[in-house]
Amino acid sequence: MLDLRFRKLWLAVGLLLLLAVLVGGLLPTVPSPNLPGGDKAEHFLGYLALSAWFTALVQRRRYVLVIVSLLALGAFIEVAQTLMALGREGDWLDMLANIAGVLVGLLVALASRESWLVRAEQWIATR
Repeated sequence: MLDLRFRKLWLAVGLLLLLAVLVGGLLPTVPSPNLPGGDKAEHFLGYLALSAWFTALVQRRRYVLVIVSLLALGAFIEVAQTLMALGREGDWLDMLANIAGVLVGLLVALASRESWLVRAEQWIATR
C-alpha cells in the first residue's frame, strides 16, 4: 500500500464500495437508478469506481493484483446470481461491462504519474 496519511479512511471507504457492489449484486432485487444503458452502465461505473479507488491505494506493481481481484469478484457475483436462484441471473454482458469498467479504471490510474489519492492528500494538507 502507498504511504498515505489517511490510509485507514481510504481503505474503509474502499471496503464500503466493495460491500455495496457485493450486496447490490447478490440481493434478490435492488433499487436501480435509471441510467442510459441500463444495468450495464451500473456494472461499468461500479467497477470503474472500484478499479480507480483501489489502484489509487497501492503501488503500480500491485495493479495486477487489484485488477485480477476485481475481475474475480465480478465473476463470483455473476456465478452466485445464477446459483442462488433468487430472481437474479448471471449475465456475460454484465461481466463484459465489469471488465470494461475495471480496464478504464486501470487506464485512469496509468495516465498519471502518481496516485490521485496522494494528490488529494497534498491538496488537503494545503488547506
